Formats: sequence, structure tokens, C-alpha cells
Amino acid sequence: MTAAVAPEAPRSEAAAWLVSRRFDLLFFGLPAALGLALVPLGPVLAPSGQTPFPMWIAAVLAVDVAHVWATLYRTYLDRREWGRRGGLLLGVPLLTFLGAWGLASQSLHLFWRVLAYVAVHHFVRQQDGWVKLLHRRDPELGGLDRGLDRAAVYASTLYPVIWWHAHLPRGFEWFLQGDFVAGLPPSVPSVLFPFYVAILAAFGARHALRAGRGEGRPGVVLVVGTTALCWGVGILVTNTDWAFTVTNVLIHGVPYFGFVWVTTRRSEPPAGTLLAWLAARAWAFYLLLLVLAGAEELGWELSSETAWVAGATALLSVPQTTHYVLDGVIWRRRPAKP
Repeated sequence: MTAAVAPEAPRSEAAAWLVSRRFDLLFFGLPAALGLALVPLGPVLAPSGQTPFPMWIAAVLAVDVAHVWATLYRTYLDRREWGRRGGLLLGVPLLTFLGAWGLASQSLHLFWRVLAYVAVHHFVRQQDGWVKLLHRRDPELGGLDRGLDRAAVYASTLYPVIWWHAHLPRGFEWFLQGDFVAGLPPSVPSVLFPFYVAILAAFGARHALRAGRGEGRPGVVLVVGTTALCWGVGILVTNTDWAFTVTNVLIHGVPYFGFVWVTTRRSEPPAGTLLAWLAARAWAFYLLLLVLAGAEELGWELSSETAWVAGATALLSVPQTTHYVLDGVIWRRRPAKP
């Protein structure tokens, strides 16, 4: 993470939020609130349980697919990154394409199954990544709080996924029907449930105690709380594609848009570059991502009609798999900019 991400604020305020109170509530709190508010409207807006096409456009295409392309701003459109990581930027798309082509050539079902689990890993790790970035804002935070925060993130995400595996088939899938491995005994989540509740309760109690001492960390509470609510409601409480989509997609993609934008702006791209122009215009910053997402989806529609289905599938998956890999690298601390 570059030093430019840090807002100019007193230490107590800086440690409480990822970027600022306004930013965190807008990009983390609002998408979660919107997703949860849409869940009970399912019987009216999506009576079949499946996400209708207009909402698919608004949520999946305009948020989930589009946010994948936002990695461009922190990598391929930043000429400084070419100097730092040129080999990585060239190698990742090539290697992910070859790996995806190998899987798809063996079996398209195998390809989608592997991609589903890679995607789950990415979604879980992104929530953990927000918490780790928040921890970086408060270097004096103790090991107990750091460990409990991260345990709460993993409990909030992994337990619903484990429960999901033990109750297949469900009314929704990650990508395609049958992409998760069935057969996990229902007794497994039953055994884990007390630990799930205990970890979240301990997290809540610890943060309530700190808040009572005037040491509250609302940014962490916001990220973990919205994660627990959205993953719990979308997977454990409901059983429709509509509910899973509105709770899962919005809290994943919208915060990423905002954080990439503010990071790009504060990294001060060289004047006169395309990146500098886009960073100064939020509408253009997002419009480019939307156009690229639309082009990708058009490619997916056309790929089913080609004789080279495996190759087309592998090629079209490159933006997604490249995003998964690079996102685990680009936010790491650089020694020159702590």
C-alpha cells in the first residue's frame, strides 16, 4: 500500500477508519444496507427467486464484472508499475491463460469448479484484506485485537460456505450448477456452529469494551459486521439467487471501486498520462470499466458458438484470474513507502 492512501487526519481518526468516516460509510456501509434492503423485496422483484435481467446488469455486470477490470488502474495503466513489476504483469495473464486452457480442455465442468473455489478464496481474502489494511492504520494495536478481528472475518465467511456445502443443492450457485463439491455431512457445520457464534460474540464484546473506553474502531466493526450480515443472510437465512446476488456482489465490488479510485488519485499519476486524466474524472474512471465489462460479457455470449470453446473460455477468464492473482500483490507494503 502506498503512503498516499493515508488521509491527512489526526492519529485517532486515522486509526478508526480505512480512508475516512464518510468514505467508509459510503463505500462499505451503503452497499451492504442496500443489499440487505433488497432481500425482502425478492418476492416482488424476483418472484421466481432468480435474479432478473435488469438487476443482473446492475449488480453482476456493472459491479462484479466491472470491478475486476479496476485492477488495471493499479497495474497495466500505471507506467510506474511496469518499472516495478513488468515481468509479473506480463507473466500472470499468460500463465493463467495456459492453466485455464489446460483445465477447460480436460473438462469445462472441472474448469468452472476450480474457478469457483479460487473465486471463493478471493472473496474471503478481500474481506480479510480490508481488516489488515485497517490494522495497518493503527500500528499500536495489540495481537489480541488483530487476531480476533481476523478470526471474525474468517468465521463470517467460511462458516456460511461450509454450511452451503453441507446443504447442496441450493437455490443458487457460485457460477454454475454443480460447481461446488457435494457430500459434506450436515454434522460438520453443526459442530462448527458454536465456534462461529462464539467468535462473533467475542468480537462484538471486545469492540464494545474498547468503544466504552473511547478506543473504538468503527471501521473494523463496519467491515466485519457487514460481512457477517451479508454472508449470513445471503447464504444461511435465504435460499434464492436474488438474495445471494444482492448481498454478495455489492459489498465485494463497490468498496473496491472506491478504494482503487482514491488510491489512484492519491498516488498522483504523472501529469499528461491517461491514468491521470481518468483519475481526475470519476465518471470516466467508472465508464471505462463498464465498457470493458460489457465487452467481456459479449465475448462470453459469443464463445458458446465457437468450435474452440476451451480456448475461448480460457481467454475470457484471463481478466478475472489475473485480477485474483494481482490483487494479492498490489496492496502489499513497499519498504520505501511504509
